[in-house]
Amino acid sequence: MNDSIQYTVRDIPPAIDAQLKAQAKKQGISLNKLLLKKIGALPPQKSKKPKVYHDLDWFFGSMSKEGADELDAIIMEERQAARKRAQEEYEAEKARGEWD
Repeated sequence: MNDSIQYTVRDIPPAIDAQLKAQAKKQGISLNKLLLKKIGALPPQKSKKPKVYHDLDWFFGSMSKEGADELDAIIMEERQAARKRAQEEYEAEKARGEWD
């Protein structure tokens, strides 16, 4: 059960509205949360440290320079082959009149 009460505030000047929305956006929080902080209904939060993910740390730097160069060459060959297949498919479609 929620023991909170809702309020409606009217006649906020556009300049104040814009300022509050800008502050909320800058802090990455909702306008409602910003207003609750301003009236003291929420304790001030400690600044959040950005999350650091380590999911792929084991992978980066695990390949030798030669292995990375070989992989780059394979990828480049596949991209060239894919471009060639796409060009051939386009030309076949064009010959059938599908691009007129």
